[in-house]
Amino acid sequence: MRGDFERYCRQEDGALAFFIILIFFLMMVFGGIAVDVMRFETRRVAMQQTMDRAVLAAASLNQSVDGQAVVDDYFAKADLGSGLGMVEFGTPTVTKSDPTDSSYRRVSINSTVRSYNFFMGMGFMPVEYLQSPVVSTAEQGVDKVEVILVLDVSGSMTNNGKLDALKVAAKNFVDTVKDADDKNQISIGIVPYQGQVNLGQALREQYTAAYLPPFGGVSDAGIPDVNCLEIPDSLFDASALSRTEPFPMAALADTRSAQGSQTPVDDEQQRICNPETDNTVLLPTKSKTELNAKIDSLTGSGYTSIMLGMRWGAALIDSDANAIYKALLPAEMHDRPAVKGSIPFTDKIIVLMTDGKHQSIPYVVDEYKEGTSPIYLVQKQRQSRPRRKGRMEPGDRRRPRHPAGPFTP
Repeated sequence: MRGDFERYCRQEDGALAFFIILIFFLMMVFGGIAVDVMRFETRRVAMQQTMDRAVLAAASLNQSVDGQAVVDDYFAKADLGSGLGMVEFGTPTVTKSDPTDSSYRRVSINSTVRSYNFFMGMGFMPVEYLQSPVVSTAEQGVDKVEVILVLDVSGSMTNNGKLDALKVAAKNFVDTVKDADDKNQISIGIVPYQGQVNLGQALREQYTAAYLPPFGGVSDAGIPDVNCLEIPDSLFDASALSRTEPFPMAALADTRSAQGSQTPVDDEQQRICNPETDNTVLLPTKSKTELNAKIDSLTGSGYTSIMLGMRWGAALIDSDANAIYKALLPAEMHDRPAVKGSIPFTDKIIVLMTDGKHQSIPYVVDEYKEGTSPIYLVQKQRQSRPRRKGRMEPGDRRRPRHPAGPFTP
């Protein structure tokens, strides 16, 4: 008996049987899991691909059919459940963006897919089914574009036909851009500049002005067609401009005179903020006709202050100017200037045209913008005999140095 037991212990036949049975069982388990996962993934991918095709068609800006109807039609044509058992496809739910916006469309589809298991549902692994959400989103839009044309209309532009060439270039730009704007998403504003930028009364009243001159016996009335504000140096480090901080009004003055001479040059074309021209700011518009008419009306006068032209161009394209647009422009412009990073995205562009020569600008300091001005000149009317130095002769008269400005003679 003892010998039989010892022989049994030394016998090696069949020693691998238990190991083989264990390996076979594990192969069946993992093989079954693989089959169930493969079946589920095949159905999920079929669902995802159908949704991707449907959402792309529904989000197209050229799509005239309702988004839900487009998606339902794609799923009907795909017939995902045909010939398949133990699988359920959820009804797709469509979420659409505002259909009134012709420049932007966003469509999202949400659904689920459930695949019942062959092997994983057995007693040793009670997983009845595999289920996953399926999501697909597509969007299409035309970027909105905001353009500010900053145009040099200084006196030097009248030489050698430069202003005429600028007008041709500016109108060609407007025509090229707007003719390609089939969605009407491009707005263009015009900031003419010389020694100053004349805002026009409506735009100037959106800011806080200091040193408004009297006119026609009315205090703080402001001179008609003279609406130029002086911007402190400290406000050139950001694009927006405060609407509450007081900005001094620029004086209407003929400041030009010969170097080292007491002889004045009475030249209206050198006024810092010339009311005799139509060089006022045109706030952004989508009308090509209005833009080209404004460009045609520009005339050259005065000095060249490129920095002020660019400064106002930046201020009027900054999103802080939105309140101004809402106050002065029609409803179609109330979404501009757009906030950076908004959807749909907006490109902001400033195009500056100049002959390239910047000048230092003479101006009247604030102390001489109120009260009686001590500045005057002597103009000879008639001279009947030699004059004596320092003495006014009959026929001479005094007149203010700045006859049309904010000074009280």
